[in-house]
Amino acid sequence: MLALAFIAAAGGVVLLVAGVTGSTIASAAKGKPDHANATTPETVASTSTISPAGKAAETGNAGQVVYSYLTKQGLTAAQAAGVVGNLQQESSLNPAEPGGGLAQWIGSRWSALVAFAGKQGASPDSAALQAEYLWHELTTSERGALTALKKTTTPQQAARVFSEQYERPSDPQLANRERYATEALSRYA
Repeated sequence: MLALAFIAAAGGVVLLVAGVTGSTIASAAKGKPDHANATTPETVASTSTISPAGKAAETGNAGQVVYSYLTKQGLTAAQAAGVVGNLQQESSLNPAEPGGGLAQWIGSRWSALVAFAGKQGASPDSAALQAEYLWHELTTSERGALTALKKTTTPQQAARVFSEQYERPSDPQLANRERYATEALSRYA
């Protein structure tokens, strides 16, 4: 038996599900059963956010999802941690964060992410989808940011470069980004 609790939250509803994996939640949100994962030894409590559009987005491991994806694409641990540190500052690692997800994409960049998700039949609120889209941008329209990021050797350098070249915030709060990057390196590496 599953224990469910719904809690109202800004921008959506938080769904707490005990006894299922994150992939079970994602499958359930798409209306598909996930029998294989429902009974595995890895079964753990997960948290999922239901966005105003009704799409589920796993939030408990977004940092790990992004970090793993970026290192599989060839970034070093320090470089991937620098990116995750920025995403922590931007969205608290919540892919369903109002205002544009993990990287707080806005305007045409958010519209492009939604179109990218649609082509893949995925939710734009998915951490995995947003990691893919971030990489897509880094290898196309944001190539300069990727070139600069690849020259960094510490999580602090990577956080600074990613902030300046990719995020371009009006108030960067670099000390936070650098601290979060250092924490991400120790957490995920």
